[in-house]
Amino acid sequence: MIEEKSNNKVEEAYQFTDKKVYITRYWQSMGILLGYIVIDRNHKIKNTPLVCPVGFDCQAVVHSEYSKFLGVSVEFLGMIYYAITFLIYLSFIFLPMSENLADSLVVLVSTISLLAFIFLAYLIFVQIFILKKGCSW
Repeated sequence: MIEEKSNNKVEEAYQFTDKKVYITRYWQSMGILLGYIVIDRNHKIKNTPLVCPVGFDCQAVVHSEYSKFLGVSVEFLGMIYYAITFLIYLSFIFLPMSENLADSLVVLVSTISLLAFIFLAYLIFVQIFILKKGCSW
């Protein structure tokens, strides 16, 4: 009876983990897609208006001096972040790996995600307090 309960808990944990992986891959794909939309649609190059779904002034934000970091557009940096984390999650699923490698990848994803969060907080700060404009993209 006890063994059966513990097996059920393990199965539930795996099911929950599977759901988290699918949700994570979905949002990573959406992040890559959004970065692609902003770059590929040539909103920056052709200066075509970027329509904001919530009524902010995306044009001012996307064309501001803060739209690049170390000479690289922040949209492209976001795409790189989502692509790296997506590939790491795929490696967990499809590649056999040692426990040390898995632990190292978890630390890498956690570190990259923490840096991305800090950078995102910086960009929100810039939008609110410096540019005094917003963009939901």
